[in-house]
Amino acid sequence: NFCSSLPRLDYAQPKVSLLDKTIFTKGFKAFYDCRPGYTRVPGKINYVICTGDGTWSLPENFCTRRTCGNPGEANNAEMIAEDFLFGSKVTYICNPGYKMVSRRNYRECLANGAWSNALPECEVQLCLQPQTIKNGDFYPWKEEYAYLDSVTYTCNRPLALIGESSISCNEDGQWSSNAPECREVQCRTPNVENSRKISGTSGPYYFNSVVRFKCNSNHVLNGSDTIKCNINSQWEPKPPICLGICKSVPDISFAELVEPTTDRSFVEGTTLRFKCKAGFEPVPGESDTLRCSKTNAWDSSARWTSPSEFCTPKFCGNPEPINNGYISSGTPYFGYELIYECNRGYKIKANSTNKRRCQADGSLSLPIP
Repeated sequence: NFCSSLPRLDYAQPKVSLLDKTIFTKGFKAFYDCRPGYTRVPGKINYVICTGDGTWSLPENFCTRRTCGNPGEANNAEMIAEDFLFGSKVTYICNPGYKMVSRRNYRECLANGAWSNALPECEVQLCLQPQTIKNGDFYPWKEEYAYLDSVTYTCNRPLALIGESSISCNEDGQWSSNAPECREVQCRTPNVENSRKISGTSGPYYFNSVVRFKCNSNHVLNGSDTIKCNINSQWEPKPPICLGICKSVPDISFAELVEPTTDRSFVEGTTLRFKCKAGFEPVPGESDTLRCSKTNAWDSSARWTSPSEFCTPKFCGNPEPINNGYISSGTPYFGYELIYECNRGYKIKANSTNKRRCQADGSLSLPIP
């Protein structure tokens, strides 16, 4: 019917008068005071009761953590906090481009309801003076360069700027890129055969110089008509080519195109393939193509290459002998006729003819007379 030592509460402690007592009788009320940093909750009992089985009855929490109020917003910083109650810690993080100049970047809510430390301060991040460059300059010039400030470099003409023309002060106090350099960049004079320059007609050609070409008549442009001198002293894109033009497809008596076309002109380098017409057959080893090309170094015009005899007339075979007659002229090849004559004292029958033609299928027309 008694209780021993008092229970320990995180938020409260027994009144001082009870600290020396070790035995408590049934029904005894032990009163508590809030610990430092805590305040009473109105309407809640602040004592425990010794029960008959030797344990203490525990009340609802009758003390709550003291509030310290808002610790304050620091300029150019973000505040990170869960709450503003006793024991809480508020941390300040400087915004990008700013740095902490206070010794401590936090404040703690104390038992007396005040915040520890002063409100932290963040200062803008500064960069060193931009690097000067030979044969060039930068702007604007200032005593100090802060976060997000930028400068732009220029080169004395006709030098080219190699690197980033504009750099900026970044959040860690460093320039975004090394200073550029000024260098002479020059491209060779571009020459395109069978063309003329319509802009950029004369050099010297420095960085970013532009040349524009136009092909002469009977030529067509292959590539870009405009080129620019790049940082590597190269023309970009590569200079174009002016290709010659061949006119309509040549007429070959013994051949025709494998793939017929209605085109009336063809660019230099075009190749056309032919096949033998009916009545002709390929000659082994002979080329059956024509190419549009320049045939002479001193002549800029493009022409079709001369065709070889890549087809030959079909052979209709040696004609059988004729009774009482002979072949007076002709040959047994496609497109030719055989002329027959009768021996003296004989004549061609009324229903016969003295001519036979070698046909496209390799046979002779009509019976022997």
